[in-house]
Amino acid sequence: MTQLIDKSFQLVHFRNDMSQNESQVIKEQSTPNGNIVALIIVLSLPVLYFLGSVTASIISQYVTGTDLENFFLRKGDGKLIRRTTMLWVLPFIPLLFKSLQWQGRADTGWIDPLAADNKKAALKRIGLGFVVGILTLGCAAVLMNLFDCRISKDRTNGEILFRIFKALSSGIAVALLEETLLRGMIFRSLARIWSAWPAALYISLLTALLHFMMPARETFIYDSHWANGLEGVRTWAASLMQTDYLWIRCLNITLMGLVLSATVILTRSIWLGVGLHAGWVWVKSMNGYIGKGNHEKEYSMWIGQRSDATDSFLCSFLLMAVLIGVMLFTKKDSQRNSISDSTDGTI
Repeated sequence: MTQLIDKSFQLVHFRNDMSQNESQVIKEQSTPNGNIVALIIVLSLPVLYFLGSVTASIISQYVTGTDLENFFLRKGDGKLIRRTTMLWVLPFIPLLFKSLQWQGRADTGWIDPLAADNKKAALKRIGLGFVVGILTLGCAAVLMNLFDCRISKDRTNGEILFRIFKALSSGIAVALLEETLLRGMIFRSLARIWSAWPAALYISLLTALLHFMMPARETFIYDSHWANGLEGVRTWAASLMQTDYLWIRCLNITLMGLVLSATVILTRSIWLGVGLHAGWVWVKSMNGYIGKGNHEKEYSMWIGQRSDATDSFLCSFLLMAVLIGVMLFTKKDSQRNSISDSTDGTI
């Protein structure tokens, strides 16, 4: 199974119109060292958080006591640090893509070279993924409410209806952005350097850990911006160990990443994963809006209490079922397409 899936990465080229001569040139280019690139990504994270924390500390000093204070600091220092850190990330993205030999706009995972009609195939896959996403986490959400692990909040029908459309639009936006960057660009590039599953596991573990690492709400406790920068890095790292039910949540978010990567292997594009991701975000948003964890009831790791269900074995079982289903479908799809070994390309 693994050999078959890895083989599918080598069969569909990242540029449909590439000639035989161009393909040969790329094959003769020196392959980047994926291990070094992956290590640099990890080691750069505390540096970027330090720069983001220093920048946020400077902004905080100048906006405190002004009309802009509420805009920048309403959600605390930690939120501002995350935003400024993202600004520091942007200049390094082109360098990262160059080191991974990213091939440009045609190498985003938006196009399936085997699809007769890419637009139709993309819409169909987004819809299918969204339904599967709702069925998986939606099933967990229903069971949590049935077993009183979550209790309802007082919401009007109008508020819920507005939230449905707001969660849908934000879910699609988040899914499109993250899947294009993480799976469409970085994962597919790493998969060409390594192979399918090592790249999938790396990107899934990395994103899982980053979900739990965030600076404290009150970070700027020193007069020195440099000291606040170090404090931002310290609280960012410490937040990982302070996360409740860390191992089960990390396992489930890693499984989510593996499922999303597997959809890219299956369909040679990101659209099925975009639908899945959007469905999960929608369920999490709605489940968190209309209910909350019942802390008067003893916590059960089998069902969990969180709105995203990642603190439960139930979520693990559901995700494993989806992952196995995608892997089996990948085998069937590869056999049906019967792509010859002489075909150039990768996912």
